[in-house]
Amino acid sequence: MKVANLVSRPQNQDPPDCEGILDGWSGIEITELVHRPTLKRSIKAVKARAAGRQPEKSEAYYVWDRRDYLATVQQQIDDKDAATIKGGPYDRYVLVIHTGEFFLNRMTVNQFLQGARFSARLIITDVLVGLSYEPGFGLPTFALDLTRSS
Repeated sequence: MKVANLVSRPQNQDPPDCEGILDGWSGIEITELVHRPTLKRSIKAVKARAAGRQPEKSEAYYVWDRRDYLATVQQQIDDKDAATIKGGPYDRYVLVIHTGEFFLNRMTVNQFLQGARFSARLIITDVLVGLSYEPGFGLPTFALDLTRSS
């Protein structure tokens, strides 16, 4: 894939978050996959400790299973696919989903994605999932199997 000339779009001129060449003029929307209730719990615990208090509940990590992961990814696709874009026209509209979730490493995500198909109806043409850096493997990235639905 030829990648060039990536630039952020001006504030209040998104979506998409940025645009550039990805094998053609492309809009790129970026989002994060995180288990919000667990993240909120952990942030609350960290703040309590920083203030010298013992938190009611300790920091935690969410243990994703395949069903939850695939449903959450599809929901993010649906949410971003319904947006009214302010740029364009684009040859491609790419959704990049990044996650730093503790239990979502390259082996687990690879297993979860085996045989999985996702759908987009309106604007999204490609979906990429990116993980946090893994020593010896760099930044694992997965192109999702995406179909157009009506």
